[in-house]
Amino acid sequence: MAAFGAYIVPASARDGDFDRRPVGSGPFRLVSFAPGRSTVLRRNDDYWDGAPHLDELEFVVANEEAARVNALLGGQVEYAHELDPATARAHENGGRIRIVRLRNSAMQSFAMKTDRPPFDDPRVRQALMLVADREELVQGALSGAGEIGNDLFGKGYEYYADSLPQRAQDLGRARSLLKQAGAEDLRITLDTSPVAAGFTESAAVFRDQAAEAGITVDVRTGSKDTYWKDILDAGTLSCYRSGAMPIESHVSQRLLTGSTTNATKWRHADFDALYQQAQSTRDPKERSAVYARMQRRLHAEGPFLIWGFADWILGTARGVRGIEQQAPANTLDWARFDRVWLA
Repeated sequence: MAAFGAYIVPASARDGDFDRRPVGSGPFRLVSFAPGRSTVLRRNDDYWDGAPHLDELEFVVANEEAARVNALLGGQVEYAHELDPATARAHENGGRIRIVRLRNSAMQSFAMKTDRPPFDDPRVRQALMLVADREELVQGALSGAGEIGNDLFGKGYEYYADSLPQRAQDLGRARSLLKQAGAEDLRITLDTSPVAAGFTESAAVFRDQAAEAGITVDVRTGSKDTYWKDILDAGTLSCYRSGAMPIESHVSQRLLTGSTTNATKWRHADFDALYQQAQSTRDPKERSAVYARMQRRLHAEGPFLIWGFADWILGTARGVRGIEQQAPANTLDWARFDRVWLA
C-alpha cells in the first residue's frame, strides 16, 4: 500500500469526479485540469508537512523532447522533464540552463521471450548475455550517462545480489553455447522504438556486437505510441527499461506466472514459490537469502539482459533550487515540487 502507484480514494469516487474534484491531503490544490494540455495547482497552506515554497505550479504537456527544451530555453517553463544524454551534453556548460542528473534511475535492458524459440533454450539466453559489451553500450547508447548492469534489476537496492560476479563479454563462450543449442547461424529480430532515450542507439550498438559472435540481428523500429503494448505479447527480443522500484515489486510485476506485465513470459512455478516464501519470511536475513537464490537463477538463465542503469536527466532554469535533492525517478520522493523554490 506504500508503493509508488498505490492511491487510496473514497469508494464513492468516480473517474469523472476525480478529474474535477480530486480528494487528498497533498501540498497543492487543484485549480484546473485540461487533459493533454496542462494542470494548474495552487499551494495548500494547511499541508501537514509544511506549505510549499511555490505559490502556484503548472504542468504543461510536451511529448517531444525538442519542445520541452525549446520551452525551457525560451523561458516559457522553468523545468524540463527527461532529456536525452546528447541534449544534456550540448547544454551542460552553456550557462543558459542547469542540467541535473538523478543517478541510477532507469534500468536499461533487452527482454527475451522465454516461451518461444530461440529464447526458450536457456543456452541462447546465456549466449546473448555474453555477447553484450556493457561498457560500450553505456557509452554508445547513453553517452556515458549511466553505469553497467549485471543482468539483475535494482543495483544498489535492498536485497540486490551484489556478490555475484560481474558478467563480461565472452564471444568464444557465446559461440560455444549457440553451437550446443544448434543455433550457430542465429538470426533474430530486435524490436525498438524512440519511445525512450537510448533505445534506438542501444539496438544499433548491440546489433554490431552480436555480429561478432555470428548472430544476425534485424532491428525493427516500432511506433512510440503503441510500443509497450506491442512488445508485451509479440516479438522475441525487445529494448526494455524500468524506473526505480523495490526489487520485490519488479519481481511481482514482471517475473511471476500471473504478472500482468510479464513481457518475457518467464513462468516457473518454483520461482513463484520462492517469491511467496520471501514474502512470508519475517526474518530479514532469511528473506534476503531467498531473494539471493532467486537472483542467482535470474543471473544464470533469466530473461533480461540488463546491460546498464541510466541517469535520469532534467533541465531547469538557472533560478530553480531543490531539484538536485530529488530521489531517482519513479520513487516516492521523486518530483517533490513542494520542496522546490525559485531563487
